[in-house]
Amino acid sequence: MLHSITSDRFRDVDAELKAVVGNVTGKLFELPAGDVNIALGTEYRTESFSQIQDNAPEKTTPTPPFLPPTRKIYEFYAETSIPLLKEIPFIYSLDVEGAVRYSHYNAFGSTTNPKVGVKWRPSSDLLVRGSWGTGFRAPNFTEANSTQSRGYRPVTDPCYTAAYTTLPGCNGRQPATILTGTFVTTGGNPDLRPETAETLTVGLVWTPDFIPRFSATIDVYRITKADIIGAADVDYIIMQNAMGTAFAGQVVRNANNEIIDVFATRDNLLDQTIKGIDFGLEYTTAEASWGSLNLRTDATYMDTYKLSPAPDTPAVERVGSYTTALGTIPHWKATGRVTWTFGDLSATWGLRYVGPVRNDASLLVAGERMRAESYLQHDVAVTYNIEPLAMRVTAAVDNLTDEMPPWLEGNYFNGFDNLTFNSRGRFFSFRVVKDF
Repeated sequence: MLHSITSDRFRDVDAELKAVVGNVTGKLFELPAGDVNIALGTEYRTESFSQIQDNAPEKTTPTPPFLPPTRKIYEFYAETSIPLLKEIPFIYSLDVEGAVRYSHYNAFGSTTNPKVGVKWRPSSDLLVRGSWGTGFRAPNFTEANSTQSRGYRPVTDPCYTAAYTTLPGCNGRQPATILTGTFVTTGGNPDLRPETAETLTVGLVWTPDFIPRFSATIDVYRITKADIIGAADVDYIIMQNAMGTAFAGQVVRNANNEIIDVFATRDNLLDQTIKGIDFGLEYTTAEASWGSLNLRTDATYMDTYKLSPAPDTPAVERVGSYTTALGTIPHWKATGRVTWTFGDLSATWGLRYVGPVRNDASLLVAGERMRAESYLQHDVAVTYNIEPLAMRVTAAVDNLTDEMPPWLEGNYFNGFDNLTFNSRGRFFSFRVVKDF
């Protein structure tokens, strides 16, 4: 009976990378503050990918072979580090780093991207650092060439509100029934352009002499991208279409004015701006009769995450929200760890925190989106080092309290954000590592 209701399926995937690489590194000359080093390199590579799936007769829509064209890439780069000054008033050391990379893609043209960095130590226990650079990313095979697919998703139709008379795309009337969801087509776009980026970071590292084994870091960052590749938010597509300002032909309505299809394939969404601050603290106690403790925490506060929802449209602030396209983007993320070490024995307790967000994939309740609660995961591990055998034994429990991911009303795929969390729950593991 099982045989009568099942059938064989197959998928053949073939990826190939061929590359020729050449590098030269060494010392150019010596300055009073130290050696000037340089690295030069070049690379030629070809990349190809293919995927063939079964097309059984019972399949309503056969899957065509995925055979994107072969890519050919030429690259050249140069890097140098220059120690400018050292051990003078207010300058314990001052170093400059520079790099440049030229890339040529047969499908996307050429690009040149520089990077400059500065490291200044006004004293031995304080480091001030900063860097600026540009970047380039070509669309991958999946983004540009993957087969488009059609699935059902929850959406909100502005034509069913009292504002339908002011929205040209509503055709002057409301839909016959209240819309809770519709079919959405997603997938690749062979007309995608490469992404470009500009990155700026400035930070401090403090290792005070009067607090041994302590360090603190803080880094402020700003990342801007142009032609960022992504999928426009489905509700945004519907709203702009109803307003008559964009996405003509991407929202399909039936004779009753009900939405039956939305097309939301990948596109260059013009720009993205990310701003935030990274923090880090670490301290290890002195060795004592009871052993020692190491405490470490790292946290990120994201102040801005603006992304254009569609070409030729202003960027929209997404920080503090969840969307099906971008996942969870909270203001705060943090990890913490406490490790006790006593001879060959060590025990670690780890924490992972993800802040709450507004669920933009949910339906409106009393005119507002629902929220996803914050998440806190506990992990523990005990390790024993058997020195005579060069062996380490570790017993661990991930997600000790069996915390489940925040529930997302309106997420029909998993009920949670699989880009940020997993649904594995409490997980036990035992590992033995032997060095030879």
